[in-house]
Amino acid sequence: MKKIIAIFLIVSMCLYLSVPASAETSLTEEEMMEKNRLYHLVIDWFESKYDASCHGDFYFDHNGDLILNIVPEKFTSKMKEDIYKCNQMLQRNILTKKGIRTVEVQYTLKELYSFYNTLLDYYKTEGFYCISIDTINNKISVELPNSIPRIKNISTFSNIPSEAVHFCYKESGGFTIKKAADRYLCDNNISTRATTVNVRPGTTGASGGSGCTMSWGIKYQGKYCYLYAGHGVELGNSVFYNGINIGKAIYKKTGGSLDCALIERADSAKSISNLLPNGDTLSYAAPKRNYKANDIVWMYGASSARRSGTIQRISAGVYTDEGYLSDVILASYTGASGDSGAPVYYGSSDGRTPLGIHSAYSKTSQYSAIIKLHNILDTTGGVLYDF
Repeated sequence: MKKIIAIFLIVSMCLYLSVPASAETSLTEEEMMEKNRLYHLVIDWFESKYDASCHGDFYFDHNGDLILNIVPEKFTSKMKEDIYKCNQMLQRNILTKKGIRTVEVQYTLKELYSFYNTLLDYYKTEGFYCISIDTINNKISVELPNSIPRIKNISTFSNIPSEAVHFCYKESGGFTIKKAADRYLCDNNISTRATTVNVRPGTTGASGGSGCTMSWGIKYQGKYCYLYAGHGVELGNSVFYNGINIGKAIYKKTGGSLDCALIERADSAKSISNLLPNGDTLSYAAPKRNYKANDIVWMYGASSARRSGTIQRISAGVYTDEGYLSDVILASYTGASGDSGAPVYYGSSDGRTPLGIHSAYSKTSQYSAIIKLHNILDTTGGVLYDF
């Protein structure tokens, strides 16, 4: 009981932050990010009490207001009481005065994940375009090229109601991992005897003609590494930064939920900065795990510089040039050649909390695929390390 009270007190204090009077009508991007952050404090508290088998997902509408999908028969009087308490606090701040709006849906978030996993197993050998959890519409979205036949009778999947799946067909396209431009070609015989290299995130590393973006430092099995895109390097190959060999790939995975590589530093004189090219500080906080539809996120790529967009799907399976990827985030920002591996993070009002790394961009859907940073750390056993 003490823990719950403490959480509410923290939320309450944060919600008394002063905001400009203009927030009632037109919010700046900074105010929108602050609004998003305040709502997440309440989301974190609510989801610490109730698991995904009790309700649908939280998400944000295009005005940045918070909505909770509820399954009426599973939404208890205690949950209603807690939402009421949350709204009492939220309404004390002009940014969050609308509180949490509830919408009745058919399926809990846990049920949606079950449908999603079944369809992934069915389609992942077929080279599908994208299957994702659409938490806003409380459905599974299946986007397929015309060459793949539709399931004739979805009732053959005993655990998936037909109304829970939306099919969409594309004439062509699909996720294409961008290949590096010729300007990233480097001479593998360049001397490695430089005394110091301050590797900066958001800039280009290159290996065998492929250029990708450097991001966070990671300590992996006692070794100090740079985080890089998996499809941009072969295991054991060197990566160059401004013509200098900064290390070699000691871990690489492209498939499942990962598209990443870890580049072991070539010597102790080489370090990774925490400053992006525009002077912003790249955070080394614990990566975000509790992300929601329409959250505002940022990507800083070597080619595109800083781009912002919103999360469209919290979990998706996509088919890329390199193969099948599962459990990726889809976001609405655009990417370009050389952006793969770029850090993706929340805004300054949320402490620039790390989210993941950019992997691919689709011209067809105009979505970008993000590899979740917590999946990288959980799978490799690595930790973010600011060195």
